[in-house]
Amino acid sequence: VREFWRTYRKEVVDWRAWFYALRLTILASLIPVPFIFYNVVLFSTDEFLKAWTTQNVISSPHPLHYLLAYGLCLPFMLTGSVRLLRYHPWTGLLPVAWVLALPFFAYAPINIQRRLPEGIWVAIVVLTMFAFDRLKEDEGQSSVLLANPGNPSRFRFLLYFAFPSTLLILVGGLLSTIQRNQPIFRAGEEVASFSFLERNVNSSDIVLSSYNTGNALPAWAPVRVVIGHGPESIGLQKLLTEVQDFYTQSTSDSQREQFLSKLAIQYVYWGPAERKLGDWDPHQATYLSKIYDNDGYGIFEVISINRFNE
Repeated sequence: VREFWRTYRKEVVDWRAWFYALRLTILASLIPVPFIFYNVVLFSTDEFLKAWTTQNVISSPHPLHYLLAYGLCLPFMLTGSVRLLRYHPWTGLLPVAWVLALPFFAYAPINIQRRLPEGIWVAIVVLTMFAFDRLKEDEGQSSVLLANPGNPSRFRFLLYFAFPSTLLILVGGLLSTIQRNQPIFRAGEEVASFSFLERNVNSSDIVLSSYNTGNALPAWAPVRVVIGHGPESIGLQKLLTEVQDFYTQSTSDSQREQFLSKLAIQYVYWGPAERKLGDWDPHQATYLSKIYDNDGYGIFEVISINRFNE
């Protein structure tokens, strides 16, 4: 567009450089096309990925959250945008348009709204720092800065506003270390039970546990879990209810056996998180055999799974 505008104004145009840039643009656009096409086909035809997409909902928060996050930079972004467009009217359109697209990215009618504007910080930082950049202005032109652009040190105190976020991260990390709560810390007894599974079961085996246990277990033992990840546990809401019912005393053994059979479960995990789901004691189940019991953590093997599948 710029080159055609220059041609219209009868200015000198370097068409060789323009065609070179055009070739690079086309090449950069064509390289990812096969991968994009592959993903579109796969996510449209694979039943698991279709279900995963449906459950993978990452909605954007209220617009006030974005205003609180980026609002401090807003006046400097405006100043930087004016300066950038003045000195680089064409190349400056990229970061300016990028920032202007934030509302459309953040509230696009898709499941992963919050993912799209994540990289907006790149454009925000460019425009904000451009407001403080030492640029020579033509004589006779008024400054577009709130102060003399040749003396940006007058506004250096504003950089101190960046410290609270760093302080919050530091304090948050220290508090997490002191409190030693999940998910950052796991009990040593729980990790020992995970390690037992890692040494004694197959990677294709399915382990029944609570959601919290199932979220951490595969990090230590490469087994399959019934529930443990929001989008990747297909039919999660239904399974959450069924798993809680499984650990509830009022559920009959025949119902538990049917559930184990339906999902081809080989092992049942029983720890503090599972006891919070219900008051059922797996020691009394004739279809389970205890293979691990230590410090409040138990693992039971389903001994008659083949009979259930018949």
